[in-house]
Amino acid sequence: MGSPQRLPLAHVFKGTFVHSSSSSPMEILRGHLLGVDESGTIVFLEQAEQQEQLAKTWDFKMSDIRELSNYEFFMPGMVDTHIHAPQYSFAGTRVDLPLLQWLTTYTFPTESKYKDSDFAEEVYTRVVRRTLKNGTTTACYFATIYTDTSLLLAEIIDKFGQRAFVGKVCMDLNDSVPQYKEITADSVRETDRFVKELLERKYPRVQPVITPRFGPSCTEDLLRALGDLAQARDLHVQSHISENEEELKLVANMFPAYQNYTELYDKNKLLTSKTVMAHACYLSDEELKLFSLRGAAISHCPSSNFSLCSGVLNVQKVLKHNVKLGLGTDVAGGYSASMLDAIRKTMIASNSLQIHEVNETGLTLKEAFKLATLGGSQALGLDDVIGNFEVGKEFDALLINTKASDSPFDLFSADNFEDTLQKFLYLGDDRNISEVGFVSQFENLRAFGHVVDDDDDDDDDDDDDDDDDDNNNNNRTYKTSDEQRNCLPPEADAQLAPEVHCPLANSPSYIQNMKLYGMEYPFGQFGSPALAVSPPSFLGTPHLLIGRAV
Repeated sequence: MGSPQRLPLAHVFKGTFVHSSSSSPMEILRGHLLGVDESGTIVFLEQAEQQEQLAKTWDFKMSDIRELSNYEFFMPGMVDTHIHAPQYSFAGTRVDLPLLQWLTTYTFPTESKYKDSDFAEEVYTRVVRRTLKNGTTTACYFATIYTDTSLLLAEIIDKFGQRAFVGKVCMDLNDSVPQYKEITADSVRETDRFVKELLERKYPRVQPVITPRFGPSCTEDLLRALGDLAQARDLHVQSHISENEEELKLVANMFPAYQNYTELYDKNKLLTSKTVMAHACYLSDEELKLFSLRGAAISHCPSSNFSLCSGVLNVQKVLKHNVKLGLGTDVAGGYSASMLDAIRKTMIASNSLQIHEVNETGLTLKEAFKLATLGGSQALGLDDVIGNFEVGKEFDALLINTKASDSPFDLFSADNFEDTLQKFLYLGDDRNISEVGFVSQFENLRAFGHVVDDDDDDDDDDDDDDDDDDNNNNNRTYKTSDEQRNCLPPEADAQLAPEVHCPLANSPSYIQNMKLYGMEYPFGQFGSPALAVSPPSFLGTPHLLIGRAV
């Protein structure tokens, strides 16, 4: 028998790749070649000295290589392990109360509005777009108690191509906002319906996750039923734990038969190797040992922990117990939907523990970077698919341009690459994330383009940096034609924009048959992210790119 036929090569990139591995929190691979096949799988990552041999082995030409500038690098897409999609409507406001009062005053009344599908569609479209624009290629979302609009969130995520877990929230206790709670049996039945309908849709990158809100909002009967459902269907679980001291006291009073908060989840089959619990600021050593034993993960949400004055998670203590750990934005307790903000707040939280002599040393920026990428993929059980650039994983990546024309930070002649990388992690934002790439729901690799928010300023391209050779190729405008329109796949039956601005390849051979069409959820003329078809010279099938309308 012959060896199985390998898929054709789709992309070859040459330049710098920054990622984490099991042995190092950050590896900087300068002068490397990375190849991606038509399925979006990384098939090689080698030093550029191997270029001639790789070209023979994989049958590509030198002109097919996309070479990055000295100011660009690839990093893995970031993983937000905890975010509340419905709370995005008030992100950046209302962080003036502690957790329990914050929930009853702001959060529950807001989430009760999500019966309205039009309102839900607007907010959910914006939050998915914003997280992608900020470099979040994978997210673990809380929705609300409403099944239909929770399914709508999953549909929107699928159309954008983001990878995600989506949970219909379950809560049968809520005396403070009684209109926003469920009858126990209804909650279980609707959760089962949510799971069945979402799985039947066969979205390639969106999965259901069992989502009891947290201990104080759930009866023991509800927790037990949800644990049974998670076990029967082998589903992921997400919730909150030990976020706030007042919450801890409430749980102890409500569930006196359990030794601690962790045991409450564990005894009800909700603490498994597919569980991710947010916050965990006050877990004891005994509880952390149980987390490690079960293989459960923690989502560190430092922005929310600070904003609501909840507590500070000792990340080093968690890692010493061999507990899987990722980062979460926790919108809207956390005021930013950017994982770069989560990295920065992680450093501040660690430094605060060092200042108060809880720990002798703090985390390094490299370690925080790992938590936002590979750590997040491990927390969600996706580290065999994404998280770094190991051969065999999907090419789920961000192209970073540290010298973008509107970059929020400056570079100087004395800056080496490590300096530049640190500046991006501490000072950069979506303006430096020139392209977001991953495999989407269509037939082949869905590659790179810039995710654009509906309120992007039309004057962004008016900077006087046109003579910068490193940016010239990122400022082209491409027009569509009737002939090009015929290149669109059947799924792309949508509006075509007459012009698109796509920060794409440095090589003209990469840009062919450019197409732009609007998504199903537009805001403004071309407000939604758009998809462009661009087959490289050695690939016969179209690639979809998230483009930018001019």
